[in-house]
Amino acid sequence: MDSTLLEDAVRDFLEQKRIAVAGVSRSKDQAANAIYKKLRASGYRVFAVNPKTESVEGDACYPSLSAIPAGVDGVVIATHPDAAPDVVRECTELGIGRVWMHRSFGRGSVSSEAVALCREHDIRVIPGACPMMYCAPVDGGHRCMRWLLGVFGGLTKAAAALLLLGSTGLLFGACRQAAPEVPAEDLARAQAELLPFKEQMLDALTTSLEAGPANAISVCRERAPEIAAALSVDGVEMGRTSHRLRNPKNAPPPWAEPLLAAYLEDPAREGPMAVYIDESTIGYVEPIRAVSFCLSCHGPAVEPELLEEIRSLYPEDRATEFRTGDLRGLFWLTMPS
Repeated sequence: MDSTLLEDAVRDFLEQKRIAVAGVSRSKDQAANAIYKKLRASGYRVFAVNPKTESVEGDACYPSLSAIPAGVDGVVIATHPDAAPDVVRECTELGIGRVWMHRSFGRGSVSSEAVALCREHDIRVIPGACPMMYCAPVDGGHRCMRWLLGVFGGLTKAAAALLLLGSTGLLFGACRQAAPEVPAEDLARAQAELLPFKEQMLDALTTSLEAGPANAISVCRERAPEIAAALSVDGVEMGRTSHRLRNPKNAPPPWAEPLLAAYLEDPAREGPMAVYIDESTIGYVEPIRAVSFCLSCHGPAVEPELLEEIRSLYPEDRATEFRTGDLRGLFWLTMPS
């Protein structure tokens, strides 16, 4: 889809008043949740769809499109791409004529089968991009993505550029000048807000390791989210993430992805980074470097019994083979600007 057709399709989609978002999750860091909140804040009558939960983001969540009272005019698909064809099939059954498949980095929710089904049933489909690139006010990261669409002239080339630039950190560098700089006083405030989380995590880990490395697993699995939740007050939220996850619940928030990529692109980069997520929210990150005690559970020579326990809890674990000084991940924080 070239940029002119895309703009027309986006304009038509966003002229609708009742929009469903498929894929909204109880895990608040998912792209679907960000899209849902953005549409809600922009005045749309928006409906969350997920058969596995009854409420998300403080609102009712529906198990299917057919369960939404009075129906919807359009659907944003922000699920795994394998689930997209089933969502489109339900759209055809209900006569829903507009579908937007979310995509930023990587494959997103775009499915060639789902796109073909849309076209077969005369559903106007947007196979990529993101509503947050168009719903004002647009944050710096999504403004940059929209700029890329204009530069590359269409979704296919822009998606490839996003994948390349996002994976190398160049996207962050290219867009840094497009977004306003976070003032030094806000950086200091974010650093002060995050410091207790870092201190309490360090204390919990070092204490647990005195009884053996197996005890650190429960700290990361249970205590870390408890500490983060206790400190997330007055509009502040915080957590940890990584490019090589052990716990999938720690996936990076969408706004933090280009910042994480920037650290990976420049291994010598130290110090924090911050961005405006929107006009009223700041996102802040600090790098986590692997130190000696991290290697007990994340290094190249984890004890076999401990490794077996880790794999039983995290079958898709990728947080291994780290060495001292490697980028282990990020501490992240969001707060009101």
